[in-house]
Amino acid sequence: MKYAPNRLFGYPVLDDESLETADYPNKFITPKIHLILNSEDITKYTIKYELTLNSSILNKLINEKKANYVIRVSCNASLFSQSEICGAKGSFDILGDNLREKIEISVFLVASKSLTLKSLNNEFHPDFEGEEFCISKGMVLAYPAPVTYFISKENFMDVTSIFEW
Repeated sequence: MKYAPNRLFGYPVLDDESLETADYPNKFITPKIHLILNSEDITKYTIKYELTLNSSILNKLINEKKANYVIRVSCNASLFSQSEICGAKGSFDILGDNLREKIEISVFLVASKSLTLKSLNNEFHPDFEGEEFCISKGMVLAYPAPVTYFISKENFMDVTSIFEW
């Protein structure tokens, strides 16, 4: 395996750059994530997501329950962070009191148990071909760029607070 300064891990990790030089050339992970005000309870936000990836190696690990998606919601302004283990499609709620200003939503595919990562159908970059990698539970297998939202706390003000300004 060659040293490459742009590689963050010592094993192949799928990211959202499907370049020829990526660890998984011409493969991708695509998150569709929406943060919306819950219409039934305006004190909450709902995160709706749909996650797709076109790697046969990683899809096989998901089907064998050796890998899970994790969605992490964080807000530096409130020091809030919450992680949810998810399927490929769904939604979950977060209390609006925990969120303000800039919200970052990150998606990861992580190993749910120890495993050996091997190339299938020459999916790895040639630098990794023929190698096997020991992956421990919790190690990152794929991650796209985080999605950022900006929200206003005005959504959660009491009606009487308008008169307190």
